[in-house]
Amino acid sequence: MSQLKLSRSLLRMAAFALALNPLASFAQEASAQEKVPIVRSVKVKSEGGLASEQFVLGFVSLHAGEPFTQEKSTSTVKALYATGRFNQASVIPQLDAKTGEVDLVILVEPRPIITKFEYIGGEGLFDKESEDRFADGLRVGEPLDMAALRRAEVKLQDDIRKKHPFTSVSAQTYTAPGGGVVVSYIIREGANLRVDHIIIKGAEQLSADEVIEGADLKATNWRWWKFSWLTSSGRLNHEEYKKDCNAILEYYRSQGFLDAEILEFDPEKICVVKDLTKPNTPEAKGWIDLVYSLKEGRRYFIGNLSVVGNRLASTSPTFSNESLLKVVNEPSLRRGAHKPEVDRFVKGEPFSTAALDVAVEKLREYYGQMGYLNTQVEILRKPNLQNGTIDVLFTVREGVRHTVRAIDIQGNTKTRSTVIARELALS
Repeated sequence: MSQLKLSRSLLRMAAFALALNPLASFAQEASAQEKVPIVRSVKVKSEGGLASEQFVLGFVSLHAGEPFTQEKSTSTVKALYATGRFNQASVIPQLDAKTGEVDLVILVEPRPIITKFEYIGGEGLFDKESEDRFADGLRVGEPLDMAALRRAEVKLQDDIRKKHPFTSVSAQTYTAPGGGVVVSYIIREGANLRVDHIIIKGAEQLSADEVIEGADLKATNWRWWKFSWLTSSGRLNHEEYKKDCNAILEYYRSQGFLDAEILEFDPEKICVVKDLTKPNTPEAKGWIDLVYSLKEGRRYFIGNLSVVGNRLASTSPTFSNESLLKVVNEPSLRRGAHKPEVDRFVKGEPFSTAALDVAVEKLREYYGQMGYLNTQVEILRKPNLQNGTIDVLFTVREGVRHTVRAIDIQGNTKTRSTVIARELALS
Protein backbone atom coordinates (compact mmCIF):
# COMPACT_ATOMS: atom_id res chain seq x y z
CA MET A 1 0.00 0.00 0.00
CA SER A 2 2.80 2.41 0.91
CA GLN A 3 4.62 1.66 -2.35
CA LEU A 4 1.49 2.54 -4.31
CA LYS A 5 1.21 5.95 -2.57
CA LEU A 6 4.88 6.66 -3.25
CA SER A 7 4.44 5.87 -6.95
CA ARG A 8 1.46 8.22 -7.20
CA SER A 9 3.48 11.04 -5.52
CA LEU A 10 6.32 10.61 -7.97
CA LEU A 11 3.90 10.73 -10.91
CA ARG A 12 2.35 13.97 -9.62
CA MET A 13 5.78 15.62 -9.21
CA ALA A 14 6.78 14.60 -12.74
CA ALA A 15 3.56 16.02 -14.18
CA PHE A 16 4.07 19.32 -12.29
CA ALA A 17 7.62 19.61 -13.62
CA LEU A 18 6.45 19.07 -17.20
CA ALA A 19 3.85 21.78 -16.73
CA LEU A 20 6.46 24.31 -15.57
CA ASN A 21 8.90 23.58 -18.37
CA PRO A 22 7.19 25.77 -21.01
CA LEU A 23 7.03 28.69 -18.53
CA ALA A 24 10.76 28.44 -17.84
CA SER A 25 11.51 28.40 -21.56
CA PHE A 26 9.33 31.46 -22.07
CA ALA A 27 11.12 33.39 -19.26
CA GLN A 28 14.49 32.62 -20.81
CA GLU A 29 13.31 33.83 -24.22
CA ALA A 30 11.88 37.05 -22.69
CA SER A 31 15.12 37.73 -20.82
CA ALA A 32 17.13 37.24 -23.99
CA GLN A 33 14.90 39.73 -25.81
CA GLU A 34 15.56 42.48 -23.19
CA LYS A 35 18.38 44.77 -24.29
CA VAL A 36 20.40 47.41 -22.48
CA PRO A 37 19.28 50.82 -23.86
CA ILE A 38 21.77 52.72 -25.97
CA VAL A 39 22.51 56.39 -25.31
CA ARG A 40 21.24 58.47 -28.24
CA SER A 41 22.16 61.96 -27.03
CA VAL A 42 23.64 63.81 -24.05
CA LYS A 43 22.62 67.37 -23.21
CA VAL A 44 23.57 69.72 -20.38
CA LYS A 45 20.99 71.84 -18.58
CA SER A 46 21.94 74.45 -16.00
CA GLU A 47 19.64 75.89 -13.33
CA GLY A 48 20.39 78.87 -11.10
CA GLY A 49 23.43 80.03 -13.05
CA LEU A 50 25.61 79.50 -16.09
CA ALA A 51 27.76 76.41 -16.51
CA SER A 52 30.20 75.55 -19.28
CA GLU A 53 28.77 72.68 -21.31
CA GLN A 54 32.24 71.48 -22.31
CA PHE A 55 33.36 71.54 -18.67
CA VAL A 56 30.38 69.44 -17.57
CA LEU A 57 30.71 66.95 -20.43
CA GLY A 58 34.33 66.41 -19.47
CA PHE A 59 33.13 64.60 -16.33
CA VAL A 60 30.31 62.59 -17.96
CA SER A 61 30.97 58.85 -18.24
CA LEU A 62 28.03 58.28 -20.63
CA HIS A 63 28.43 58.97 -24.37
CA ALA A 64 26.24 58.65 -27.46
CA GLY A 65 26.28 55.17 -28.95
CA GLU A 66 27.26 53.48 -25.69
CA PRO A 67 25.06 51.35 -23.40
CA PHE A 68 23.35 53.18 -20.56
CA THR A 69 24.20 51.73 -17.13
CA GLN A 70 23.36 52.82 -13.61
CA GLU A 71 27.02 52.48 -12.61
CA LYS A 72 28.14 55.08 -15.18
CA SER A 73 25.29 57.38 -14.17
CA THR A 74 26.38 57.24 -10.52
CA SER A 75 30.01 57.77 -11.52
CA THR A 76 29.05 60.89 -13.48
CA VAL A 77 27.21 62.44 -10.53
CA LYS A 78 30.11 61.72 -8.15
CA ALA A 79 32.63 63.23 -10.57
CA LEU A 80 30.60 66.43 -10.95
CA TYR A 81 30.24 66.87 -7.18
CA ALA A 82 33.97 66.27 -6.74
CA THR A 83 34.79 69.35 -8.83
CA GLY A 84 33.41 71.55 -6.05
CA ARG A 85 31.62 73.73 -8.61
CA PHE A 86 28.05 72.48 -8.23
CA ASN A 87 25.46 72.53 -5.47
CA GLN A 88 23.38 69.90 -7.26
CA ALA A 89 24.09 67.41 -10.06
CA SER A 90 21.93 64.64 -11.52
CA VAL A 91 21.51 62.46 -14.61
CA ILE A 92 17.96 62.32 -16.02
CA PRO A 93 17.36 59.52 -18.60
CA GLN A 94 14.47 59.80 -21.10
CA LEU A 95 13.67 56.48 -22.83
CA ASP A 96 12.25 56.38 -26.38
CA ALA A 97 9.90 53.39 -26.26
CA LYS A 98 9.86 52.99 -30.06
CA THR A 99 13.59 52.84 -30.66
CA GLY A 100 14.67 51.63 -27.25
CA GLU A 101 17.22 54.44 -27.09
CA VAL A 102 17.70 56.88 -24.24
CA ASP A 103 18.32 60.62 -24.24
CA LEU A 104 20.26 61.96 -21.23
CA VAL A 105 19.95 65.35 -19.56
CA ILE A 106 22.80 66.30 -17.23
CA LEU A 107 21.14 68.73 -14.81
CA VAL A 108 23.49 70.91 -12.74
CA GLU A 109 23.13 73.82 -10.33
CA PRO A 110 26.44 75.71 -10.43
CA ARG A 111 27.82 77.46 -7.39
CA PRO A 112 28.18 81.23 -7.79
CA ILE A 113 31.67 82.56 -8.50
CA ILE A 114 33.24 84.84 -5.88
CA THR A 115 34.03 88.24 -7.39
CA LYS A 116 35.04 90.17 -4.28
CA PHE A 117 35.62 90.09 -0.50
CA GLU A 118 34.63 93.08 1.59
CA TYR A 119 34.87 93.89 5.31
CA ILE A 120 32.40 96.11 7.11
CA GLY A 121 33.64 97.40 10.46
CA GLY A 122 36.55 96.11 12.50
CA GLU A 123 39.05 98.69 11.31
CA GLY A 124 42.49 97.96 12.77
CA LEU A 125 41.41 94.73 14.42
CA PHE A 126 43.24 92.46 11.99
CA ASP A 127 45.54 92.51 8.99
CA LYS A 128 43.38 92.33 5.88
CA GLU A 129 46.43 91.72 3.72
CA SER A 130 46.92 88.31 5.36
CA GLU A 131 43.35 87.12 4.89
CA ASP A 132 44.59 83.83 3.39
CA ARG A 133 45.19 82.43 6.87
CA PHE A 134 41.46 82.27 7.54
CA ALA A 135 40.09 82.06 3.96
CA ASP A 136 39.83 78.26 4.18
CA GLY A 137 40.16 77.83 0.42
CA LEU A 138 37.88 80.69 -0.62
CA ARG A 139 39.37 82.72 -3.47
CA VAL A 140 38.20 85.38 -5.91
CA GLY A 141 37.30 83.65 -9.17
CA GLU A 142 36.51 80.37 -7.43
CA PRO A 143 33.07 78.87 -6.66
CA LEU A 144 31.48 79.75 -3.33
CA ASP A 145 31.44 76.87 -0.84
CA MET A 146 29.00 77.71 1.97
CA ALA A 147 30.58 75.21 4.36
CA ALA A 148 34.00 76.77 3.77
CA LEU A 149 32.47 80.23 4.26
CA ARG A 150 31.15 79.23 7.69
CA ARG A 151 34.59 77.90 8.65
CA ALA A 152 36.26 81.10 7.45
CA GLU A 153 33.77 83.12 9.49
CA VAL A 154 34.69 81.24 12.67
CA LYS A 155 38.43 81.46 11.99
CA LEU A 156 38.28 85.23 11.48
CA GLN A 157 36.25 85.68 14.65
CA ASP A 158 38.67 83.53 16.69
CA ASP A 159 41.63 85.46 15.29
CA ILE A 160 40.18 88.84 16.26
CA ARG A 161 39.04 87.64 19.69
CA LYS A 162 42.61 86.86 20.73
CA LYS A 163 43.01 90.56 21.44
CA HIS A 164 39.45 91.85 21.19
CA PRO A 165 37.10 89.50 23.04
CA PHE A 166 33.35 89.65 22.52
CA THR A 167 33.82 90.73 18.90
CA SER A 168 31.33 89.03 16.58
CA VAL A 169 31.77 88.22 12.89
CA SER A 170 29.02 87.25 10.47
CA ALA A 171 29.49 86.44 6.78
CA GLN A 172 26.85 87.36 4.21
CA THR A 173 26.66 87.15 0.43
CA TYR A 174 24.89 89.14 -2.26
CA THR A 175 24.82 89.04 -6.04
CA ALA A 176 27.29 91.33 -7.76
CA PRO A 177 25.94 93.73 -10.44
CA GLY A 178 27.85 92.00 -13.24
CA GLY A 179 27.16 88.49 -11.99
CA GLY A 180 28.86 86.35 -9.42
CA VAL A 181 28.69 86.88 -5.69
CA VAL A 182 30.30 89.24 -3.17
CA VAL A 183 31.29 87.86 0.25
CA SER A 184 30.79 90.44 2.98
CA TYR A 185 32.24 90.01 6.49
CA ILE A 186 30.37 92.16 9.02
CA ILE A 187 32.52 92.75 12.12
CA ARG A 188 31.01 94.14 15.32
CA GLU A 189 33.63 94.99 17.92
CA GLY A 190 32.78 94.33 21.55
CA ALA A 191 33.40 96.80 24.32
CA ASN A 192 36.93 97.56 25.54
CA LEU A 193 36.78 95.79 28.90
CA ARG A 194 39.26 95.80 31.76
CA VAL A 195 39.41 93.20 34.50
CA ASP A 196 38.03 94.34 37.85
CA HIS A 197 37.49 91.29 40.07
CA ILE A 198 38.05 87.54 39.90
CA ILE A 199 35.32 85.26 41.21
CA ILE A 200 35.81 81.52 41.70
CA LYS A 201 32.27 80.20 41.63
CA GLY A 202 31.90 76.82 43.30
CA ALA A 203 35.03 77.07 45.48
CA GLU A 204 33.93 75.71 48.86
CA GLN A 205 36.69 73.54 50.31
CA LEU A 206 39.42 75.86 49.01
CA SER A 207 39.30 79.64 49.29
CA ALA A 208 39.21 81.77 46.17
CA ASP A 209 42.47 83.49 47.14
CA GLU A 210 44.17 80.11 47.54
CA VAL A 211 42.99 78.99 44.11
CA ILE A 212 44.06 82.23 42.42
CA GLU A 213 47.53 82.06 43.94
CA GLY A 214 47.98 78.30 43.66
CA ALA A 215 46.83 78.12 40.04
CA ASP A 216 49.04 81.12 39.18
CA LEU A 217 46.25 82.82 37.27
CA LYS A 218 47.35 85.46 34.81
CA ALA A 219 44.38 87.64 35.64
CA THR A 220 44.53 89.16 39.12
CA ASN A 221 42.58 92.26 40.02
CA TRP A 222 45.40 93.80 42.04
CA ARG A 223 48.39 93.12 39.75
CA TRP A 224 46.82 92.85 36.30
CA TRP A 225 49.26 95.29 34.75
CA LYS A 226 52.17 92.87 35.26
CA PHE A 227 50.78 90.11 33.08
CA SER A 228 51.09 89.92 29.33
CA TRP A 229 47.79 88.17 28.67
CA LEU A 230 45.83 91.21 29.79
CA THR A 231 47.10 93.07 26.76
CA SER A 232 46.44 96.65 25.76
CA SER A 233 46.06 98.15 29.23
CA GLY A 234 44.35 95.21 30.83
CA ARG A 235 41.97 93.92 28.18
CA LEU A 236 40.79 90.35 28.52
CA ASN A 237 42.30 87.77 26.16
CA HIS A 238 39.66 85.25 25.14
CA GLU A 239 42.08 82.34 24.68
CA GLU A 240 44.03 82.96 27.88
CA TYR A 241 40.80 82.80 29.85
CA LYS A 242 40.48 79.18 28.75
CA LYS A 243 44.09 78.54 29.76
CA ASP A 244 43.35 79.91 33.22
CA CYS A 245 40.36 77.55 33.43
CA ASN A 246 42.69 74.63 32.77
CA ALA A 247 45.19 75.99 35.32
CA ILE A 248 42.45 76.04 37.97
CA LEU A 249 41.49 72.49 37.06
CA GLU A 250 45.09 71.32 37.27
CA TYR A 251 45.57 72.97 40.66
CA TYR A 252 42.43 71.39 42.08
CA ARG A 253 43.55 67.96 40.95
CA SER A 254 46.95 68.52 42.51
CA GLN A 255 45.11 69.13 45.79
CA GLY A 256 43.30 65.80 45.73
CA PHE A 257 40.14 66.85 43.89
CA LEU A 258 40.44 64.18 41.21
CA ASP A 259 36.84 64.61 40.06
CA ALA A 260 36.97 68.41 39.72
CA GLU A 261 35.62 69.89 36.51
CA ILE A 262 35.22 73.32 34.92
CA LEU A 263 31.57 73.98 34.11
CA GLU A 264 32.06 76.75 31.55
CA PHE A 265 35.00 77.72 29.32
CA ASP A 266 33.33 80.57 27.42
CA PRO A 267 33.83 83.95 29.17
CA GLU A 268 30.94 85.49 27.24
CA LYS A 269 28.47 83.18 28.95
CA ILE A 270 29.63 83.64 32.52
CA CYS A 271 31.72 86.79 33.02
CA VAL A 272 29.93 89.93 34.21
CA VAL A 273 30.26 93.20 32.27
CA LYS A 274 29.55 96.37 34.25
CA ASP A 275 29.90 100.17 34.16
CA LEU A 276 29.62 100.11 30.37
CA THR A 277 29.81 103.48 28.62
CA LYS A 278 28.78 104.25 25.04
CA PRO A 279 27.43 100.75 24.40
CA ASN A 280 27.07 99.48 20.83
CA THR A 281 29.66 101.96 19.60
CA PRO A 282 33.37 101.57 18.73
CA GLU A 283 34.16 103.71 21.81
CA ALA A 284 32.36 101.39 24.24
CA LYS A 285 34.33 100.85 27.46
CA GLY A 286 33.70 99.17 30.76
CA TRP A 287 34.83 96.71 33.40
CA ILE A 288 34.46 92.97 33.68
CA ASP A 289 34.37 90.55 36.60
CA LEU A 290 36.11 87.34 35.57
CA VAL A 291 34.03 84.43 36.78
CA TYR A 292 35.33 80.86 36.80
CA SER A 293 32.69 78.23 37.45
CA LEU A 294 33.70 74.80 38.73
CA LYS A 295 32.53 71.72 40.56
CA GLU A 296 35.01 70.57 43.20
CA GLY A 297 33.83 67.02 43.80
CA ARG A 298 35.25 64.82 46.54
CA ARG A 299 38.73 65.36 47.93
CA TYR A 300 41.03 62.32 48.15
CA PHE A 301 44.06 61.83 50.38
CA ILE A 302 47.08 59.54 50.23
CA GLY A 303 46.49 56.30 52.14
CA ASN A 304 48.90 53.49 52.98
CA LEU A 305 52.11 53.21 50.94
CA SER A 306 53.85 49.88 50.42
CA VAL A 307 56.64 48.42 48.29
CA VAL A 308 57.08 44.92 46.85
CA GLY A 309 59.64 43.38 44.53
CA ASN A 310 62.69 44.91 46.23
CA ARG A 311 64.58 41.61 46.57
CA LEU A 312 67.87 43.37 47.30
CA ALA A 313 66.46 44.37 50.69
CA SER A 314 67.39 40.90 51.97
CA THR A 315 71.09 41.68 51.53
CA SER A 316 71.25 45.47 51.85
CA PRO A 317 69.27 47.93 54.02
CA THR A 318 69.72 50.46 51.21
CA PHE A 319 66.81 48.80 49.41
CA SER A 320 64.57 48.12 52.41
CA ASN A 321 60.95 49.26 52.46
CA GLU A 322 61.85 52.01 54.92
CA SER A 323 64.64 53.33 52.69
CA LEU A 324 62.51 53.31 49.55
CA LEU A 325 59.53 54.97 51.24
CA LYS A 326 61.89 57.62 52.59
CA VAL A 327 62.85 58.40 48.99
CA VAL A 328 59.16 58.83 48.21
CA ASN A 329 58.32 60.89 51.31
CA GLU A 330 61.22 63.35 51.30
CA PRO A 331 62.26 65.98 48.77
CA SER A 332 64.77 64.99 46.11
CA LEU A 333 68.45 65.47 46.95
CA ARG A 334 68.85 67.11 43.55
CA ARG A 335 67.80 70.67 44.19
CA GLY A 336 65.37 72.03 41.65
CA ALA A 337 64.85 68.63 40.03
CA HIS A 338 61.12 68.79 40.79
CA LYS A 339 58.62 71.45 41.76
CA PRO A 340 58.26 71.68 45.57
CA GLU A 341 54.52 70.99 45.47
CA VAL A 342 55.04 67.57 43.86
CA ASP A 343 58.40 66.57 45.39
CA ARG A 344 56.86 64.74 48.37
CA PHE A 345 54.34 61.90 48.47
CA VAL A 346 53.31 61.38 52.10
CA LYS A 347 50.44 59.52 53.74
CA GLY A 348 47.66 61.86 54.80
CA GLU A 349 48.50 64.55 52.24
CA PRO A 350 46.11 65.40 49.36
CA PHE A 351 46.45 62.85 46.59
CA SER A 352 48.18 64.24 43.50
CA THR A 353 48.74 62.28 40.32
CA ALA A 354 51.66 64.56 39.43
CA ALA A 355 53.30 63.90 42.82
CA LEU A 356 52.82 60.16 42.33
CA ASP A 357 54.56 60.32 38.95
CA VAL A 358 57.47 62.16 40.58
CA ALA A 359 57.63 59.51 43.32
CA VAL A 360 58.03 56.79 40.68
CA GLU A 361 60.72 58.81 38.92
CA LYS A 362 62.62 59.31 42.21
CA LEU A 363 62.59 55.56 42.92
CA ARG A 364 64.03 54.83 39.49
CA GLU A 365 66.70 57.48 39.98
CA TYR A 366 67.55 56.02 43.39
CA TYR A 367 68.13 52.57 41.91
CA GLY A 368 70.01 54.10 38.98
CA GLN A 369 72.49 55.72 41.34
CA MET A 370 73.29 52.22 42.61
CA GLY A 371 73.93 50.90 39.09
CA TYR A 372 70.48 49.43 38.39
CA LEU A 373 69.83 51.46 35.27
CA ASN A 374 66.92 49.41 33.93
CA THR A 375 64.84 49.36 37.09
CA GLN A 376 61.12 49.62 36.45
CA VAL A 377 58.50 50.77 38.94
CA GLU A 378 54.81 50.03 38.52
CA ILE A 379 52.02 51.44 40.66
CA LEU A 380 48.68 50.05 41.78
CA ARG A 381 46.08 52.38 43.26
CA LYS A 382 43.48 51.08 45.69
CA PRO A 383 40.76 53.68 46.37
CA ASN A 384 38.90 53.50 49.68
CA LEU A 385 35.57 55.20 49.08
CA GLN A 386 34.58 54.99 52.74
CA ASN A 387 37.32 57.24 54.11
CA GLY A 388 38.34 58.97 50.87
CA THR A 389 41.91 57.67 50.76
CA ILE A 390 43.89 55.98 48.00
CA ASP A 391 46.42 53.30 48.95
CA VAL A 392 49.40 52.93 46.62
CA LEU A 393 51.47 49.80 46.01
CA PHE A 394 54.87 50.26 44.33
CA THR A 395 56.04 47.15 42.48
CA VAL A 396 59.79 47.24 41.76
CA ARG A 397 61.51 45.25 39.02
CA GLU A 398 65.15 45.78 39.89
CA GLY A 399 66.88 44.28 36.87
CA VAL A 400 70.64 43.75 36.51
CA ARG A 401 73.31 45.95 38.02
CA HIS A 402 75.62 47.72 35.57
CA THR A 403 79.26 48.56 36.27
CA VAL A 404 81.77 50.81 34.51
CA ARG A 405 84.25 48.78 32.47
CA ALA A 406 86.37 51.63 31.17
CA ILE A 407 86.42 55.40 30.81
CA ASP A 408 87.46 56.77 27.43
CA ILE A 409 88.26 60.47 27.30
CA GLN A 410 88.74 62.12 23.92
CA GLY A 411 89.76 65.59 22.82
CA ASN A 412 92.20 66.21 25.69
CA THR A 413 95.27 67.46 23.84
CA LYS A 414 96.92 69.14 26.82
CA THR A 415 95.76 67.23 29.92
CA ARG A 416 96.35 63.55 30.56
CA SER A 417 93.32 61.27 30.71
CA THR A 418 94.26 60.03 34.19
CA VAL A 419 94.16 63.56 35.57
CA ILE A 420 90.66 64.11 34.17
CA ALA A 421 89.41 60.66 35.12
CA ARG A 422 90.28 60.97 38.80
CA GLU A 423 88.01 64.04 39.01
CA LEU A 424 84.99 62.10 37.72
CA ALA A 425 82.47 60.60 40.13
CA LEU A 426 82.34 57.46 37.95
CA SER A 427 86.03 56.75 38.55
